[in-house]
Amino acid sequence: MRCTRRRGVARGGAFCDDARVSGPGLGPSPRDGDRGRVTVREAGRGGLAIAAAKGYFIVVGLVQQVALGKLLGLEDYGALSRVQSAASMAYNPVVTTGVQ
Repeated sequence: MRCTRRRGVARGGAFCDDARVSGPGLGPSPRDGDRGRVTVREAGRGGLAIAAAKGYFIVVGLVQQVALGKLLGLEDYGALSRVQSAASMAYNPVVTTGVQ
C-alpha cells in the first residue's frame, strides 16, 4: 500500500491524509469518479427488480388459482388444495431455512 501524495509522517512511519491509496486488492477510492452514486443506483435497480418479481408472483398466483378452479371444477380443485396444504408443511421449513 502506498500513498500518491504524502502530507505528514507519524512516529512509526508514513501515513496518508486526504490522498489516494493504491495497492493490490484495493478498489478505487470513493473520490475516484461517482462510485458512491453508482452503488446507490445499482441498489435502487435491485430493489425495483425484487419488487417487480414479487408483483409477478402475486399476479401469476392469482391467475393460477382462478384458472385451476375453472379447469378442474370445485370438487377436484378442493382435493388438490388439500394435498398442496399438506405438502406445504413439509417443504415450507426447507424453503425457509434455505433462504436464511
